[in-house]
Amino acid sequence: MADNLTCPKCAGTMEPGAIPDMGFRPITWQRNSGKGFLGGLKHWGVKRVEIATYRCMKCGYLESYARG
Repeated sequence: MADNLTCPKCAGTMEPGAIPDMGFRPITWQRNSGKGFLGGLKHWGVKRVEIATYRCMKCGYLESYARG
């Protein structure tokens, strides 16, 4: 994804970043793969895609993309 995005809310400059999961890894996206052993989402053997998040330096708007 290009690093020169323009904010759709205020036309400010968007800077790339990430939202940490559990404090140390970027969050990921996965297809809904059904229920796992304890009733949550199934995680084993499911492809995950890292989520890139952009923040507007002017208004603070966040926009996320899951490419890959």
